[in-house]
Amino acid sequence: MINKFDFKDIVLVPETLTDIDSRRDVDTFNNEHFLPIMVSPMDTVVSLENSKVFSNCGMVTCFPRGIDSNIYNPGNFISMSLDDFENFIDDYILEYHMKDLNILIDIANGHMRRLYYVVEKFMSIKKNWLNHKLMVGNIANPETYRQYAELGVDFIRVGIGGGSGCLTSANTGIHYPMASLIHECYEIKKTGGYKSKIVADGGFRNYSDIIKGIAFGAEVMLGGVLNKTIE
Repeated sequence: MINKFDFKDIVLVPETLTDIDSRRDVDTFNNEHFLPIMVSPMDTVVSLENSKVFSNCGMVTCFPRGIDSNIYNPGNFISMSLDDFENFIDDYILEYHMKDLNILIDIANGHMRRLYYVVEKFMSIKKNWLNHKLMVGNIANPETYRQYAELGVDFIRVGIGGGSGCLTSANTGIHYPMASLIHECYEIKKTGGYKSKIVADGGFRNYSDIIKGIAFGAEVMLGGVLNKTIE
């Protein structure tokens, strides 16, 4: 049996010497001027009002299902159910082909064959003439990351049962320690030469967990931590 580990089981070892004099000197923004932080598509976290606060802080916001896509801003994601996404492909994709949409298929179980086949269909269309970006998940198996990465999916949301409000593990026993999950997905990404970004969703209780998740190669999606903040 291969040992698994979570954030509480690991620490980050500093470089022998560094040119960084202060934590204030660390630039945490990417080339698109976003933080490697995503706001979870929870209606208890995101609203039309506070989404502007998150955006001003450089966070990528994933809007909950049902919020009008007209409020979409570059870098942020609109959320769809799997049924909605299938309808989008069949009925509306031509209407939106001139817009660069970021789409999150917001479902709890990303291991369904039905999801895989729908994503495969979308990616075959996108390859020819679409600039939309797609995020799928949630998954809790590194080999499933490989399956979606081979399709060329832009973002893969990893983590099942780790969130503070998630009862999946308690009800089903399904879970994968987040630190191990990120690490193993990143190794697959690196060795396979895949470009699919890893979005770690759930299980981040404090700042050090977030830093470890980023250090392991993921972008971090936050719900409960942001739910407790004062905008």
